[in-house]
Amino acid sequence: MTAAADPAADLAARSATLEKRAALALGAAVVCVLFGIETSVAHHIAPNPASPLVWTGLALAGSASLAVWAWCRLQLRRLRQAQGGGA
Repeated sequence: MTAAADPAADLAARSATLEKRAALALGAAVVCVLFGIETSVAHHIAPNPASPLVWTGLALAGSASLAVWAWCRLQLRRLRQAQGGGA
């Protein structure tokens, strides 16, 4: 029996992949928040006119990361419901 013919192995591999992607996306969002805090503190100490651009980039990257995290978690939930429900 090949790996493609084994649905349980395919679902387990997909589940593991989604969990890894979700963890990486959440980690990236946390890093963006931490860098945002750091640049905010640095801006108060030594103002830089580029700070709002950096904050915007960090906010966009953090938002995109959270969106990927939410999508992966939703797909995981659907995958697990399909495994348990059989449909």
